[in-house]
Amino acid sequence: MTQMARVIHHHKVDTTPPLRTPRQADPRLTGVVTYHDSKRGFGKIHADGTEYFFHATACRRADGANIFHTLKEGMGVTFSAGETEKGPRAFEVRVDPDAKPVDVRDVVDTRGNR
Repeated sequence: MTQMARVIHHHKVDTTPPLRTPRQADPRLTGVVTYHDSKRGFGKIHADGTEYFFHATACRRADGANIFHTLKEGMGVTFSAGETEKGPRAFEVRVDPDAKPVDVRDVVDTRGNR
């Protein structure tokens, strides 16, 4: 039995389709963290009238360190955008050092709510 076969034998096989990640040529977007759930490991970013989902694993500094737990609602971020079957998704999320904190109540989400 090969190493791969053992791994599949001992773990549940993930049958979800792979994410469509952004192309390298896509420009980085600037947005604001509107939701951050540190216990569940995900959040949302509002940019250009769209809400982008992001996972904790998408939040890394240039040196590879995870920054998810340092993010706060209202922080400015830059990211690459992609599309999944569940909707818009943010990848390669980084803190925008030039952004000023924003009150998330002033940011309108895609449903028109404040």
